Amino acid sequence: MNQKKFEFIKPKELGYDQDEMWTDYYIKISEIKKGDTFYECDHGKNVKLTALSNPQAVENGWLCKVKSENYGERSVFVSASTNYLNANLSKVPLILTEKDGNFGFLVE
Repeated sequence: MNQKKFEFIKPKELGYDQDEMWTDYYIKISEIKKGDTFYECDHGKNVKLTALSNPQAVENGWLCKVKSENYGERSVFVSASTNYLNANLSKVPLILTEKDGNFGFLVE
């Protein structure tokens, strides 16, 4: 069984110590392009994803094939009835964690 790989990124490394950096980092799946790197931030995790395809409009939403280091290839689906910016897809990791007295983003 493969052991999961993790990366610990401090907020300063992402420029979060600069006031002008505090913007809305959520993204719409329809705006992702093949090769883009983004994060799925949900259930206490930041999972780094790479788009393997451009998103495709399907009958009831959007579908995009992605790959992650720990979970391999899969598809991300967002329903057409979602009326908010995909709350779990972002340009940067969003879920903050404490590790050895330091705060940062644990990325899978």
